[in-house]
Amino acid sequence: QRGYQRIVAIYIGYLMSGVNFRNKDSLRSNTIKGYATSINSLFTLRGMKEPIVLSDPNNMAGILINNLIKEEDIARQRSPLDSNIYAEMLRRSNASLSLDSEQRTLFDVTTIGRYLGPRVSEYAQTTDTKVDYHVYPSGRKVIKAFIANDFQFIDVTGQVITELSVASIDVVDRVRITWRIQKNRQNNQKVTLSRDKTNPAICPVLAALRLVLRAHRLSQLDSMPVACYLKKDAMAYLTGSRIAIHFRAAARAARPNISKDEEQRYSAHSLRVWACVLLDEAG
Repeated sequence: QRGYQRIVAIYIGYLMSGVNFRNKDSLRSNTIKGYATSINSLFTLRGMKEPIVLSDPNNMAGILINNLIKEEDIARQRSPLDSNIYAEMLRRSNASLSLDSEQRTLFDVTTIGRYLGPRVSEYAQTTDTKVDYHVYPSGRKVIKAFIANDFQFIDVTGQVITELSVASIDVVDRVRITWRIQKNRQNNQKVTLSRDKTNPAICPVLAALRLVLRAHRLSQLDSMPVACYLKKDAMAYLTGSRIAIHFRAAARAARPNISKDEEQRYSAHSLRVWACVLLDEAG
């Protein structure tokens, strides 16, 4: 049996290296698994044990196929945003006629997100009209995304600003953000961001303030998701699918020669990936 397993593993290796029916340099894992299924069927029909077992960590052909699957998973990972894409998002935000547009809301979220690395569920919804909740076994429901009450704005003296308005822009110094619920269960974690007075256009504190003020203008309760915008005279929420569309459009504008495959690697998760890259670059 081990002899057959070696021969089959060599055959699988040949398939993956280009020695196959179509002479393709590389085959997808699903195609290789199709070959494996046919090989196993052939052996079974002859009353022999299947030589390829993906669940067996010592099966040579299985190791080759599983490694290919892992490689494809890596290739499907999301690309991080970058400074050029971010600059394009700023341009599109500034070009938007409304202060409450989807582009401006997404830019504000991205400006905060490059520091916080939020999961998409922490700022967006599945659909633009319904709120996503986490439901505990007890039946208690908690909104997943940030709400206005999660943002506490503080002035230079350390006092909390209780009455927010456009005038708050002149006095706010930092913002303390609370995660009420997290996937890693580090609930109620708090992070404080300081104002970037040198670069106000990309200041995370001012972006957070704009999010809250926008929600107020749209009559959104402080206990409801803060990442909202005006859509055809009605309030709407950011969604993962719409975020992907905007990120990909910005990527195309920043990189006109981008391939379709590369473009598809941008999604709402690209914001979290970018935050990780920035943390790594900062040491």
